[in-house]
Amino acid sequence: MVVPELRAWRTARPHLVRVARTVKPHVARVTRAVRPGAVRFTTPQLTAVAATVGLALAAGAVTVAGPWDSTGQRTAEHDWAASRAPEGGTDHAGAAGAAATAPRPAPSAASVLAGLSRSTGAVPAPAEKALKSVLDPLLDDSVLGARRTAVVVDVATGKRLYGKGADEVQTPASTTKIATAVAALAAPGPDHRITTRTVLEPDTKEVVLVGGGDPTLTARKVTDGWASLRTLADRTAAALKSRHMKHVTLSYDTSLYTGPVLHPIGVNENIAAVTPLMVDEGRLDDTTSGTAVRAPDPAADAAR
Repeated sequence: MVVPELRAWRTARPHLVRVARTVKPHVARVTRAVRPGAVRFTTPQLTAVAATVGLALAAGAVTVAGPWDSTGQRTAEHDWAASRAPEGGTDHAGAAGAAATAPRPAPSAASVLAGLSRSTGAVPAPAEKALKSVLDPLLDDSVLGARRTAVVVDVATGKRLYGKGADEVQTPASTTKIATAVAALAAPGPDHRITTRTVLEPDTKEVVLVGGGDPTLTARKVTDGWASLRTLADRTAAALKSRHMKHVTLSYDTSLYTGPVLHPIGVNENIAAVTPLMVDEGRLDDTTSGTAVRAPDPAADAAR
């Protein structure tokens, strides 16, 4: 295995060598002065000298490896990351070896928010005091975790209306789903509905369950906001009866998604396969939220 030399070390090495050359004569002079029997250092004294020299060398290495920004990251790393940005990533660069292209920017959230508020009309922005009275108690609740930050911005003016820890750097996690939801609302529109359907192959007795990518499809008793596979089955049976068809075979269609079935995060029993057909989020238990073991083939389970 070949381990490449780190860029930070390549940058710092000449400076460290120069420091070592400068220190070496002084160390030699001290060594000659301290002859056996002439002067004896105690263990604490030797420890203090060694610590001082070590700290000096460490400080020199940190200094020459910089400069550093306010987040503790080398500015050289920022420059390197910026130079790599046009290369894209696994979600938008296509197959291995494909030409490097930058991803298209996500649609603006402004039109989505305007579309969702058509029925209510223009609403004045709330005052900072009112936002603080509502949001501060929520964000002060430790149940949300050790670090809690939030920002409210008026999308019409760009003015910040509320901020709590707004300047703290955080690593985004599931909050990236917000951007996905905004893009989805902006593309098909907020009135779009995802359809799961059954079709009868012409001149056959084969019924096909066609996945439409609906994550709310459930095989349980229907609740508000969830699409019922039971209702679809009843309607399909009624349609077949009207055609005097008493015996059929059932297959399923997952051709809507053409990408890999495995989620980009990798193998994880709490993440279902990426498929346009599944019921109850592929859960193998009776839960409706939180972690759960998922079915290895959610589409086949839905058909069963």
